[in-house]
Amino acid sequence: MARGLAPYLSRHCRRRRIWTVAKVRTLGRRSRRRAGVRVGEQCEGDAASGAAASGERTGVDHVGIACPSVDAAVDLLGMWSRLEPLLDAPALRESLSSARLGSAVPILLANSPPGGLHALSAAVLLGQPSSTEAVPRPSPPSDPRFLIREDVQIREGASGRGLFAEREIPARSTILVEKPAVAVLDLETHREKPWADLHRADTSSLACGVAAELAGPSGARLLGLMAPLHPQEGCEIPAEPAGAEEVEDVELEEQMRSELSARFSVVPGGGGLGERMEAVARLNGLGYHTNGEQLCYTEDFQWLTGTALCLVGSAFNHSCAPNVARFAIGDVLIFRTIRRICAGEELFISYIESETLSEHRSLRRQALDRDFTCMCSKCSAEDQSSDTEPTDDEQYFFVDAELQAELAAMQPNQRIEICRSLLAGKLPAEFGCEEDEDGFASKTAVRLLLKDAQELRAVLGLALTQIGCYADAWHTWVDAARSAAANYPPYDEALYVYALHAALCAANAGAQAVTWAGRHLRAAVELFWGSFGADGSLDLFRRRCAKEIDLALKLTPGREARERQEELLSRLDVTQLARMAWPEIQAEVLGWHVLGQASGSAKNKRKEKEKPKPARTSRAKVHAAFLAKPKALVVNGLRVLP
Repeated sequence: MARGLAPYLSRHCRRRRIWTVAKVRTLGRRSRRRAGVRVGEQCEGDAASGAAASGERTGVDHVGIACPSVDAAVDLLGMWSRLEPLLDAPALRESLSSARLGSAVPILLANSPPGGLHALSAAVLLGQPSSTEAVPRPSPPSDPRFLIREDVQIREGASGRGLFAEREIPARSTILVEKPAVAVLDLETHREKPWADLHRADTSSLACGVAAELAGPSGARLLGLMAPLHPQEGCEIPAEPAGAEEVEDVELEEQMRSELSARFSVVPGGGGLGERMEAVARLNGLGYHTNGEQLCYTEDFQWLTGTALCLVGSAFNHSCAPNVARFAIGDVLIFRTIRRICAGEELFISYIESETLSEHRSLRRQALDRDFTCMCSKCSAEDQSSDTEPTDDEQYFFVDAELQAELAAMQPNQRIEICRSLLAGKLPAEFGCEEDEDGFASKTAVRLLLKDAQELRAVLGLALTQIGCYADAWHTWVDAARSAAANYPPYDEALYVYALHAALCAANAGAQAVTWAGRHLRAAVELFWGSFGADGSLDLFRRRCAKEIDLALKLTPGREARERQEELLSRLDVTQLARMAWPEIQAEVLGWHVLGQASGSAKNKRKEKEKPKPARTSRAKVHAAFLAKPKALVVNGLRVLP
């Protein structure tokens, strides 16, 4: 979930906490990650991404490389190495621009890339052979804008324009690596735009960036490359979906529209272009999030989060049963298969969060909130099933910014009590509210969407670690991992994080748990390889997870406990690992139920009981305490008191 810099929290979270099903519109953990677009009249949409500030490099030539194996051609570790200097320069956090990030992390080729590499322009791939970009290049470019498998093509299908596999593609294969044509950081939007807190500020900021590029010397060429993007020239501009429940600031909305109008007024032919380009940005924007799955994301990585417009990636359509997932290193987006792809099959991503994909179709459609109704294979199957839709008065509890602030001001024991109560479906007395005019009621029994239950499990696991209840924390992380393995798409990136924390807690949960600690850690690496590639090497795992491991060590009380965790990590041996298929790794994680109930050991229970519980605090005092501790550690989107 996109969380981190304090001003961003309220933008991505609900103001009210109890919602009926009729009011549910899910905001994902990494809402940052799942934007999308639909090209043409289709039932499964197209995703893309975009936003850029004036002056950034767009690579309008957009010449890339087609090759038999992207995994063999791309140097992911080298790209991560290019990003690390930015991570180690905290002073950049307030001044970083998308141009600086874009130039810092290029697409790098392996030292000895396989044969069969050949140059390919985006114009040819997008079906524009008359373009000047279609002229063949004698050799692959040294600074490619994308890498794509040579057996993946863009063509028309049942869902409109989409990406298709011409031959069978194995699971865990990278099919596309792409630098965006235009990109903008959320940090820039909040630094430069007075309307940054409006619900579509990110894509509007992207549209401003697109206008700046179209007004430049290469604008006509970029406009030609963007011609296939939905909505195409001459087509009806889709109306915005019914707005968010929050009441927008009318004055800020007017400022935003005025800036967009002014930006496009200087673009040649921009009179009628602005409305279409604004819709292109809104419907094709993809968020990019470095390490968005990690609990340290808020503190260490959110400042690298942004929105991008990808010319090739825009061809991906949406499905609630995706066969492709994506991640980012800086502003480079990497797309990987999560199951075997048959010859002729279309490649789909999901525009909504992994956690939401397991909810009922009616909730998924409200979360999707696009200009089309999804009729993917999963939605069609549910149309024909007898599953009962949630009733309109069913109540859901959302983990929002206000709850995060209240939890942050509590001592770990009180935080544990609240999380356990909510996970048990009981509304704590602290969070009751009277029924209002819209029918939002305060009831003692509530339901959690999976994404919110997983958020609470993460908060609970960290709080239990803080007070040294390692067995209870271990069981909590196992619960989170098992839930993800049962409900998320294969190799979801959150899974390895849960397995990693389960391993570190098991290392301190007693002699009988030591074997389990090693088992969890091996599973974490297997899952990491499935999500990100770099199979057979621990270098990328160790470097990408360095800050997450550092977070876990900081929260672990006692030098001896930290030493046991460090010893566990040092014993990790790549020869102990195998390239496990998803059914094997899923069965492994689901098999962790042999650990027993998540209640923990009697010793840990006594330890919890012996700790004095703080007195209940009024809401006003809670917020005052929260504001008074600006240096508290930020984990999983909330500031945790030491």
